[in-house]
Amino acid sequence: MIVFQLFLALLVPVVMWYLGGKFRNGAVPYRKEKGVRFRSKRALKSGEAWHYANHLYFHLLRVCGINLGLISCVLFIPVYLKAPRQMWTLCISLFVLQTVAGFLLPWLFTEWMLRRTFDENGVLYGSEEEEQ
Repeated sequence: MIVFQLFLALLVPVVMWYLGGKFRNGAVPYRKEKGVRFRSKRALKSGEAWHYANHLYFHLLRVCGINLGLISCVLFIPVYLKAPRQMWTLCISLFVLQTVAGFLLPWLFTEWMLRRTFDENGVLYGSEEEEQ
């Protein structure tokens, strides 16, 4: 039972780590319609913005997956030692929290960085195209 609970607590971080590692090095073609990718209006404006957004999002996804996995393990051990009856509550809470925060926070940060780095037309701030 404890192995299944640990599996449930680490499922989302492992998936985040895997997706982040697989797609962060430019494995997402520009304007790809299906599959895993970061897609927003600003990212679709240019190929440069698309690659920047996808690289950043999947890098952040991998980092968040590692951190959430470590946090889950740190929370898992004391709860198991002090209150083993609360393990299912912890596992379900971690699963929901990791799913929401683990995928939403990298998305929000990536969108924020896109706004700071690219204008509304998908042109990099300070580039030659913007100056013309």
